[in-house]
Amino acid sequence: MRYGAMPASDAKCDVWADYSKRARLFFGSIYGGWPLVALIAGLFPSIASGPIWAGLLMVWVVAVFSAYIYRRMFRCPRCGHRFLGWGLGWPERCWTCRLPRGG
Repeated sequence: MRYGAMPASDAKCDVWADYSKRARLFFGSIYGGWPLVALIAGLFPSIASGPIWAGLLMVWVVAVFSAYIYRRMFRCPRCGHRFLGWGLGWPERCWTCRLPRGG
């Protein structure tokens, strides 16, 4: 191992920790956004029908879309292609080389 290089096991853990972080961000933006928007509408009912409401919904949609793209940009550590297909789920294997998640 050369000076300053990470051992293979540490690098492997970092790659899959990044994958998990991206997935948590994506699913958190989907499932955390609805309660947040509902809470804001409940606390401030006067804005629930105005342009501010539409603006809040657009911010939430942009956040979900951005998190989706960020998650899709994750590359497989083995083949370098995108790990995910076009679905929204939690894939078990690389779309291209079939590397198992966490493997």
